[in-house]
Amino acid sequence: MNEMSQTATSAAGIDPRLAGHYVLAACKQANISKVRPLKFLKLVYIAHGYHLALEGSPLINVPVEAWKYGPVIKELYLAVKKFGGKTIPFDLLAGYVREDGQDHSSYKQVISEVIASYGKYDGLVLSAATHREGTPWSIVYNRDGLDAPIGNDILKEYYKTLLD
Repeated sequence: MNEMSQTATSAAGIDPRLAGHYVLAACKQANISKVRPLKFLKLVYIAHGYHLALEGSPLINVPVEAWKYGPVIKELYLAVKKFGGKTIPFDLLAGYVREDGQDHSSYKQVISEVIASYGKYDGLVLSAATHREGTPWSIVYNRDGLDAPIGNDILKEYYKTLLD
């Protein structure tokens, strides 16, 4: 991930379901055929962290929450929980694609690079990586408790350390 590029972007982030659509599209482009909910949720979360670290701005425009079993983007969890352990259709979130006049190239670029680096791992491996001691989730969950927001500042600093 050290070679990830930096480009200009909006400071607000995008709807997490649109970011999720971009993740599914990047997985399809990379020939990753089985994207199940756990993997999907972790890939979006990781892409959000790297976007903060690389671009200085969020990928998504909602907070990540420290749930009992890890970091969760609630809107995405609600969109995919019905699939359980089954594969998510690549077009599930296509309805969230809207022309808004914004340049989404930095979002798509960071997502593509995250998929290239992390897409080969299954959801359990990605989940274990996001739950380790010293990760933003473990710090916030242990300090602030269940459902506490995981701030963008702590995510940004953590993912910057992974770039070094």
